[in-house]
Amino acid sequence: MHLDVGGERLAVNQQRPDFALVEPTQNHLPGPAYLSVAVDEALAVRPVFLPDGIQSGVERIRLALS
Repeated sequence: MHLDVGGERLAVNQQRPDFALVEPTQNHLPGPAYLSVAVDEALAVRPVFLPDGIQSGVERIRLALS
């Protein structure tokens, strides 16, 4: 599972309806992103919104699912 935001792909360690645990390497402003989940050979991509953006070093990020 990955979160694609601002040209960066972040591994998602855990995802819940309202947050995800990631390992961010840089800051991102609030805005759109894409959550990608691969199961077997099927890929599902879902648009999400990051209402608080991402801060480097903060693993828990808030999600608003579209």
